[in-house]
Amino acid sequence: MKIVACYKLVPEEQDLVVNADSTLDFSSAPWKVGDYDLTAIEMAMRFGESAEGAEVVLLTYGDDIVTDQKLKKGVYARGPQMGYAVKDAAAQGSDPYQTASVLAAAIRKIGDVDLVVCGEGSGDVYSQQVGPILGAMLNVSVVNAVKKGSLGDGAITVKRDLEDRVEVTQMPLPAVVSTTSEACRPRIAGMKDILAAGKKEQVVWAIDDLPEAPAASSKVVVSTLAPLKKERACTVFEGVDSIGEFVEALRKAM
Repeated sequence: MKIVACYKLVPEEQDLVVNADSTLDFSSAPWKVGDYDLTAIEMAMRFGESAEGAEVVLLTYGDDIVTDQKLKKGVYARGPQMGYAVKDAAAQGSDPYQTASVLAAAIRKIGDVDLVVCGEGSGDVYSQQVGPILGAMLNVSVVNAVKKGSLGDGAITVKRDLEDRVEVTQMPLPAVVSTTSEACRPRIAGMKDILAAGKKEQVVWAIDDLPEAPAASSKVVVSTLAPLKKERACTVFEGVDSIGEFVEALRKAM
């Protein structure tokens, strides 16, 4: 069995700077593996450890940062045997459909993939679309918002929380699943794991190495601005009789 865990490298959100004109400055933000993707990698490892002879590999799509050795060690130290990276200078401007098409082409090139695990969304855009689109492009079973899962004989059973119920679904393999951030706690790699990760193979492909051309991006970014800050009203409403006044104040503020 071959399991692919997809991940994305994103800027550290705590180090983003909001300029006076509400634009965002990423220049001081270091790169990291997205928090949601760390959960997906851990879930993929748990699936792999539960299936005898399973192989867990990584897959990412990005620009030159995908081959950064420090970042590679940090993610490969979490257990996968090896990984693949699709390097493209235009990756940072891709939309979810284009990203999914690149990942789908890479998965077909890897071949014989039984299960693909994605995070519920990326740490920067958080569109929550790549996993479902990827499953549709691969024409396999797909489900999002997975909180728990287990592998069986040629199938995967997943559990997810809906608004008014808990849903348990069994799907045939191959399949694509997107995990929630609460699915599991990512393991912390030890020094021995980090040192060993530097020797693990990472196969790097260019877009032209893929068996099919990716979809063209349909996204046009007009601007990305932080919301304007407002001073707190500091209005206090006391007693049950003031509920109507409170609701009216909220309505005017929205």
